[in-house]
Amino acid sequence: MERSTKIWIGVGIGVVALGITAYIFRKKIFSAARKTFGGYKWFEEGLEWYRNQTLKDGVESLHPDYRDDVKEFFSWMEKETDWHPVWSSGYRTFEKQAQLYAQNSKNAPAGKSDHNYGFAMDINIRNKKTGVQLFKADSKAKWEASGIPQKAKELGFEWGGDFANYHDPVHFAKAGVPSTTKLLSLHNEGKVDSQGYVKLAA
Repeated sequence: MERSTKIWIGVGIGVVALGITAYIFRKKIFSAARKTFGGYKWFEEGLEWYRNQTLKDGVESLHPDYRDDVKEFFSWMEKETDWHPVWSSGYRTFEKQAQLYAQNSKNAPAGKSDHNYGFAMDINIRNKKTGVQLFKADSKAKWEASGIPQKAKELGFEWGGDFANYHDPVHFAKAGVPSTTKLLSLHNEGKVDSQGYVKLAA
């Protein structure tokens, strides 16, 4: 076999291997590229929700590894549905969490909520055409009829409407993050960035 032929065969094998690797890790590659190059499918700074200072500030208070997910979620909601997010709660201090726990023991104690690390938010949703607004007290069925929870889960969120022992349909948290026990441990060990957010990477 000629040397040039061997080279071309080697190149071909390398391209195929690269393609297979890219396919296997396509989700991680896309996520990394989006964070690196600022690419979004739905988000644009001119959208109505982003011009709402309460919503914008709420999103910007979340953990840096969660903000882009929420921007995409809210932007999809505005572009593809008649629903609009209404901000209720996002990042919470340990002190605020302790107050909520004292008011209702079904709430997580301080340090045991994803809110304490900026990985969760509570929102109501309002229909822009009908004015109907869904709150925590509304049934799981009503929330699911909006289609919002289903899309949230597609985008990598955990939904409080699925909780077994606590009805919390306003709650949307980032899926796949470490347990709050682990997050609390990292926090107590001082493994936080310059803004106080827990560092997930080693």
